[in-house]
Amino acid sequence: MDFGAIQCTPSHPNCSVCPFCECCKAHLTDNVDGFPVKQKKVPLKTRYLNFLILYSNQQPATVVLNQRINKDIWKNLYEFPLIETDKKINDSQLMQSDFWSSLSLLTEEPDFLSVVRKAQKLTHRSLQVSFTFASIDSQKILLPSKYFLINVEDIHQKPFPIMLSKLIEEWLNHEQHSK
Repeated sequence: MDFGAIQCTPSHPNCSVCPFCECCKAHLTDNVDGFPVKQKKVPLKTRYLNFLILYSNQQPATVVLNQRINKDIWKNLYEFPLIETDKKINDSQLMQSDFWSSLSLLTEEPDFLSVVRKAQKLTHRSLQVSFTFASIDSQKILLPSKYFLINVEDIHQKPFPIMLSKLIEEWLNHEQHSK
């Protein structure tokens, strides 16, 4: 790739000193001006990912996770409960999502503590990500079958997307310093 970028420049290819001149199809067919072919840029699709970090500080401290199984980004990696939306939403809209009806809280609503927002660009996607931290009573919650509770101490045993791994490190470091 570096050779082509230096040798086969779009406006002035240096064919006279090129060691591949004898086998270059562009040179042999006198079509040097037609290369390199610029590829059309794929439009960047924005996805809005709203992760819920539902955790309990009861001993042992736990957090809710699930494993991604769909053919999509981060397949087979672990994540926090996710609500994907078409646009950026606020906390009250988040509370009205279908996720909450699938989650049986046997007592009051979770205690929302903070929201962290991050952005990440992938090849064909722009991710707008929010992480909403909420404290729950792990003894008074019934989770849908795809979710499970894991001890916070064991969270490093699961593979996560890099963005989530970094957030987990920041969160755990903050939790240790808060004690």
